[in-house]
Amino acid sequence: MDYLWLYLLFGGMTLLFALVGRGCAVSAVSRNRRCSTRRWWCAVRYSLYYALVFMSGARAADFTVFAGFLMVEKFSYSVSDISLLFLFNGILNVLFARRIGRLIARFGERNTLIFEYSGLILVFCGYCSG
Repeated sequence: MDYLWLYLLFGGMTLLFALVGRGCAVSAVSRNRRCSTRRWWCAVRYSLYYALVFMSGARAADFTVFAGFLMVEKFSYSVSDISLLFLFNGILNVLFARRIGRLIARFGERNTLIFEYSGLILVFCGYCSG
């Protein structure tokens, strides 16, 4: 199948899922005036957390792009091999996302970020030694 048709097919499916699932995210909680006046204070209070989450997302995007590039360039993986790895990763995300969310709710965001970044330190040390 040509790449153009694959992009159109999966892009259309993504758009369809986004439109169908949009109504599910609407909150039943009514908004009051007091909540909107405190919103700016919450943004200031949690700004470090928001910055860390933003940088974590940027790092994950960089890993995704450059890890795929490295596997193709250095280890001669084919496009189909990389696609299968991304597909497998997506399936694992779907299967374990709810459990990981429960763990985050149980142990808290701070402890979860400490655990994640400790693991990343080990990964980066492995890059430097190898």
